[in-house]
Amino acid sequence: MSGSSTALLDWAGYNVSQSNYSDLIEMGYKRTMPKQQRLQIARHWIPTYTGTKIVKGYKKKFAVDILTAIRDLRELGIEFGPEYIAAVEASEKHRILRLQEKRQERLMEQHDTEDQHKKTDLWTEIHDGDINYIWKI
Repeated sequence: MSGSSTALLDWAGYNVSQSNYSDLIEMGYKRTMPKQQRLQIARHWIPTYTGTKIVKGYKKKFAVDILTAIRDLRELGIEFGPEYIAAVEASEKHRILRLQEKRQERLMEQHDTEDQHKKTDLWTEIHDGDINYIWKI
């Protein structure tokens, strides 16, 4: 990181202050820095980490998902048990499935709401006399 106290982030050639950080995000700059820079900074960060949950700390500091955090930390020499990795992978798959199900439910609700609005609009037009139908019996 840069020596300036006003700098929030310093990667990809940008010294980003708090005031224009959201503008850069809106313009399409990623919050997550490139992997090589992340690993280089993490080499210095790991010895200073005082918490007990290094994966959670890494994930939060570098704005990556949990699987990326584990992969990066393993590259930096931190070992994890195979059962921990399997449990995290299963949990992540389950989380993604839940998100997909919620997204599908929202789309279905949106579709049902649009259909209901169309029906309501049609009946409103009929009731207001905007639509002149010739009823044949």
